[in-house]
Amino acid sequence: MTVIDDIKDRLDILDVVSETVKLKKSGRTYVGFCPFHANTRTPSFVVWPESGTWKCFGACNTGGDVFTFLMKRDGLEFKDALHELGRRAGIEIVEERRPEAEIEDQHLARLREAVAAAAQWFNHLLRNNPQAKIAREHLANRGITAETIETFQLGYALESWDALQQHLLQKGFSNEELIDAGLLVQREDGRTFDRFRHRVMIPIHDGKGRPIGFGARALKKDDEPKYLNSPQTALFDKSRTLYALHAARQAIRDQKVAVIVEGYMDALAAHQHGFHNVVAALGTALTEYQFRQLQKLASKIVLALDPDTAGINAMLRGLDVARATLDREAAPIFNPRGLVGSAGKLQIDIRVLTVPEGKDPDELMQADPLAWQTLVENAPPVVPFVIDALSAGRDLNDPREKAKLSKEVLPIIRDVADPVEQAVYMQQLARRLKVDERAMFDQMRVVNQAPVKQRQRATSVPETPKRDTTDLEQYALSLLLRHPHVLNVIDETLERAELPPLNVDDFEQAAPREIFRALRVALIDDPAPTPDEVQAGMDETLYPELALLYEEGHTRPPVDRGISLEEGAKKAGLQLREKRLRREGQQLRSLLQEPVEAAALAILTQVGRDNAAALLRLQQILTTRTIARATDPWGRS
Repeated sequence: MTVIDDIKDRLDILDVVSETVKLKKSGRTYVGFCPFHANTRTPSFVVWPESGTWKCFGACNTGGDVFTFLMKRDGLEFKDALHELGRRAGIEIVEERRPEAEIEDQHLARLREAVAAAAQWFNHLLRNNPQAKIAREHLANRGITAETIETFQLGYALESWDALQQHLLQKGFSNEELIDAGLLVQREDGRTFDRFRHRVMIPIHDGKGRPIGFGARALKKDDEPKYLNSPQTALFDKSRTLYALHAARQAIRDQKVAVIVEGYMDALAAHQHGFHNVVAALGTALTEYQFRQLQKLASKIVLALDPDTAGINAMLRGLDVARATLDREAAPIFNPRGLVGSAGKLQIDIRVLTVPEGKDPDELMQADPLAWQTLVENAPPVVPFVIDALSAGRDLNDPREKAKLSKEVLPIIRDVADPVEQAVYMQQLARRLKVDERAMFDQMRVVNQAPVKQRQRATSVPETPKRDTTDLEQYALSLLLRHPHVLNVIDETLERAELPPLNVDDFEQAAPREIFRALRVALIDDPAPTPDEVQAGMDETLYPELALLYEEGHTRPPVDRGISLEEGAKKAGLQLREKRLRREGQQLRSLLQEPVEAAALAILTQVGRDNAAALLRLQQILTTRTIARATDPWGRS
């Protein structure tokens, strides 16, 4: 038994969930309103105490165990959830440490101390050094107050080649440590000098509020670049960091809304005026990891980038990353109007805030904070923005340009969960292109690959014998780690069945979910990621389990005779989805055995039918010759 299993055995999931959700017993289940989305009409959140699992059949359409609930509720990483639940269960979490890991941790600690010492010194110089007068005037002209300077530890770097170096050497740091921390630059001849000179210094913090790097604003007009970031170090990776997230985390969690601005000054102005749910993207394109961080905290993301061409292009790139990154619903859903949406819709609401031309967000907030608040609250959906942005500069009298634009916009409209809103956007696009609306809806059917209506009832799907879900998850994961390219084949196969790609919700257990998530992240940059690349995207408490899975993937033969390891990986991945669909079907049927309000009954019945239809489509693929050449390794004949 693993420590995770031990914690689950000692804790009652009802105790943890009941801290947030008012649950009502309904047969063998407990039902309440989901804490992760707005809904006061139909309780769609269900807990099964016997299995220690939960599921939202509403807009979230997600579920898991006590670990995933705590992580989603509190925005925690797996390690933090493990320690918190271990504390509640009275289990001490002992992390096995390799000698080289201890050395690495000591080095990282020294780098943190060096960056923190630099931040403290820069802040002291800004407040007290005569040379910093120009920096103080610059900040005052931007409306930055003394309180904000202290809260965010703003500073000033002297116009010197070695002032910081000499200061930190006197404090006991070595040149090597200062180079590794990104504070010094080493030339080819071995000589070193301060990286930051005569600049306003803006410390960048990690999630715990510790300085890990700097953004530095030039004070001379001819100094380039205008903003200079710390280089990538063992502490700082700008693609995995959002400026001011340490200060914004609680507000984002409370409001369920995250606003992303482009610059440090925009974020500072927002916090100074009481808009604490604002973060900045460090002057780089938004990344998969940054969106993942926010998805743990928010149900709505507002993109508030500059209105110039570069800002619009950055917004479009950010939208592409968001659509490729953020979790999607894998089954029909509830929505506030009581309608049922389709599979594959984004689980998060993305909005676009366009600042009036000629102004930056910080200028607008300084001039009229209420105007900024109004813009955020009324930020329009992303589709109208995309239609306008992609239409600009195009000859829409050209049929080929019309076809190109429709192919670019329709996949984004497809992501809209509400069918009424989706229809409105289809009409808007048709009017923009000056084509018949029916042509747009015909094209959407091709893009969306709408599921063929099935007449089969939910009860027509045969029950499955019991399988060991953990064994299946570990078996599939071990093979996918060994043959990650097979994920593309699995996703393509699921697409043929009109189902979303394999995702974390196909795993019931917390540890496999996190390892699979790390694998997906690693695959973004490398089609054949190494164990180290996968490990980089996950918590160190899962390293031993990852190592074991890799070992099994290398040594474990396929369960089926006459089938290759790659074919075994494909089959196991598809069976994970089949298992999930069966599980959700059984959960729905158990709910329908209890008294249910008429409105909820109609929706649950429809969800059950759609679940059965999806399962049938997948089973038809699983029983084709290429998949079913051997018996099912999990006990099904």
